[in-house]
Amino acid sequence: MKQAVVLIHGIGEQYPMETIKSFVETMWVEHTELHAKHPNASKYFVAPDDHSDNFDLRRIITSKNKYGVQTDFYEYYWAHLMKGNKMTHIYKWLTRILHPNPFRLPAPINWASTILIFIVVGIMALLFWVNNILHIDDSLFTFLKILMIPILISMIIGLLESYVGDAARYLDPSPSNVHVRQMIRKQGVELLEKLKKNGYEKVILVGHSLGSVIAYDIVRYAWASADLSYEKGTRLIALKDVVDHLDGSEKCADLEEYQQRQWKAFREQKKEIGNWLVSDLITIGSPLTYSQMLLAKNAKAFDKLKEDREILTSPPELDKKGLTYSSKSEGKRKMINSAAFALTRWTNIYSASKFLIFGDIISGPLKKLFGETINDINVNENGKLKLLTHTKYWSKGESARKIETIRKALKLDELKSEKYLNSDEYLAGNNNKG
Repeated sequence: MKQAVVLIHGIGEQYPMETIKSFVETMWVEHTELHAKHPNASKYFVAPDDHSDNFDLRRIITSKNKYGVQTDFYEYYWAHLMKGNKMTHIYKWLTRILHPNPFRLPAPINWASTILIFIVVGIMALLFWVNNILHIDDSLFTFLKILMIPILISMIIGLLESYVGDAARYLDPSPSNVHVRQMIRKQGVELLEKLKKNGYEKVILVGHSLGSVIAYDIVRYAWASADLSYEKGTRLIALKDVVDHLDGSEKCADLEEYQQRQWKAFREQKKEIGNWLVSDLITIGSPLTYSQMLLAKNAKAFDKLKEDREILTSPPELDKKGLTYSSKSEGKRKMINSAAFALTRWTNIYSASKFLIFGDIISGPLKKLFGETINDINVNENGKLKLLTHTKYWSKGESARKIETIRKALKLDELKSEKYLNSDEYLAGNNNKG
């Protein structure tokens, strides 16, 4: 029995396998409680990634855990597709976001922009003071300005194009960006299609930063393209339990109970239909918290996208009090196009920001925007001030609580092999509980 984790990196000049290796070290190698009891339990093996056309990518295979389940880690690498970023892309994106109100940015972003402007003005004032008050030799100062200013400007432009440019191009559907957006999404959907043929019981999709937006989009488009039809007369009992919560006839006591219903509905689908593998979406440090600005013109337009089911929510909206319909042309029943998060659990991990530079200003909660059954988890250490945590969610040296939160969301201990379920250890444990 095996499962797969697909990790999607964020913005910037990312190197292939750089993100996934640090993730595996923290989530598998150091997760000793999950290891089987043999000397090489923490080992992993690097094998060719035969699902990718990129020879720089590898698949990381763990040894079987204590429940007899193997985990394969994949990196969905998209940075090479985002080539040719220019300042014009950033300008067009900012123009779209700020129109018609240049002050519509969320408060933290507005404050950060204001502080950045003050820093630039401060540097200019300092240069003026040095030149005029200290009476530095004009020729020397002029030489330094001629030498340094172009270098500084070039560095700033390079950083903006490499980092902000990725977000600008992916989040702006202008004609010049349509192709790259299409390629990133298409290859992500194709990866899931290939994984279907490898015998995985489930796939956990993990996205960090802009990668979380890409992961969410992959779920949307993979669900839309999947064949989720089944023979009439097939009883999907677990799916009905999810519907019973959504229509109010049998509400779950809490989010944990609802996610258990989702898991049972996912397993039921895997057995009866078998065309959907994504059991979990995990968004980490996600800018989706600003979706009303990033994915739509304003809050009203965002709500309209949800109403039209272009934006998928968790939980999904019922269609005529159900999540399935009868397809007369196929003679079967099918799941509706917006029902992905009836089967797929969504966990959003963020670090609440304070004073702009503490925590993660890019991230935030998603429940109010995308639905009440998202498990929003703030890992900001009960308000402790940690500097710029956006890239440090699973870094070595991070708190045990933060790392354990991600491990719990991954649920790598959820599947149990038949051998384990028939083992003396499992049977003895169940007998003791009974």
